[in-house]
Amino acid sequence: MNLPHIQNIVALNAALLYITKIGIRNIEKRIMYLTDYLIDNLRKLKIEILSPVEQKNYRSWIVTLIPRKKKPAEIVDQLEKKSKVVVSVRGKGIRISPHFYNIEQDIDGLIVVVRSILRSE
Repeated sequence: MNLPHIQNIVALNAALLYITKIGIRNIEKRIMYLTDYLIDNLRKLKIEILSPVEQKNYRSWIVTLIPRKKKPAEIVDQLEKKSKVVVSVRGKGIRISPHFYNIEQDIDGLIVVVRSILRSE
């Protein structure tokens, strides 16, 4: 007999209540703000961004950047080792997807490490 995973059901209920309390529109605004913040900082480093960024209505909350010389997997490994930043390889790019629980300092930390990695290119 399969019993339901009560702990998972309780955790899911708590997560849904938390998201409902914050509000989906507030979460959307927060993620878009953090995505804008990320894009602005990547542009300052003159990093090529593959994702559509000019028109917000075509933008998602996923930003894919294209490294100049290093392989994306190398950069992803260095980011995780140096700063515990978790991003992923997507094709020839690096996928970054901020979420509402991230803060500006998370992105600042990512940018510091990306800058140091790019200097060594």
